[in-house]
Amino acid sequence: MALNHIHSRSLMLYLSEFQIKLSNQYITPAFSLALCTESAPSHFLIAGRNSSGKSLLISALAGSGKVASGSRECTSVVAEVSVFK
Repeated sequence: MALNHIHSRSLMLYLSEFQIKLSNQYITPAFSLALCTESAPSHFLIAGRNSSGKSLLISALAGSGKVASGSRECTSVVAEVSVFK
């Protein structure tokens, strides 16, 4: 897992890369993105590609831990997440 971060005052942006195995046994590259302030992380994404090569948003969580978006396939944009409060 590679971990990159950008620090700007009290704001941290973390990007992690890894691989996961989907239910059809297909192994896909994936990433997580977390925006952290002085409190808990505000957003978290896991995404990759399915066996057809289509982008797949596996999960998106808000800082409260509630699912913001379920699994879905898309052809170009994996996810767009607002970081404004």
